[in-house]
Amino acid sequence: MARVRSEPPVFASTLIPLDLPLGRYIRLCREKKGWSRREFGKKMGITMSGVAQLENRESPEPLLSTTIRASRALGIPIEKFIEGVLLLGESEK
Repeated sequence: MARVRSEPPVFASTLIPLDLPLGRYIRLCREKKGWSRREFGKKMGITMSGVAQLENRESPEPLLSTTIRASRALGIPIEKFIEGVLLLGESEK
């Protein structure tokens, strides 16, 4: 039987550039689901203030592993999640 890998892949330590609207996209998705920051934080395994920092980009550039956890918590495949971030960035130019 194949073993399911629970850790993020090795590239998960890659930083997400600050110029991408990652925080805004996370907030839009979270609000669309009707979740508070506290609810989303529980699903993601971080605090409510951690969610606020992520959404407002107050913390250092997030790791790709954090982005993967956010996409999983939101139920969005990582490919679609990153595509959504990139599309939002294009629409804001």
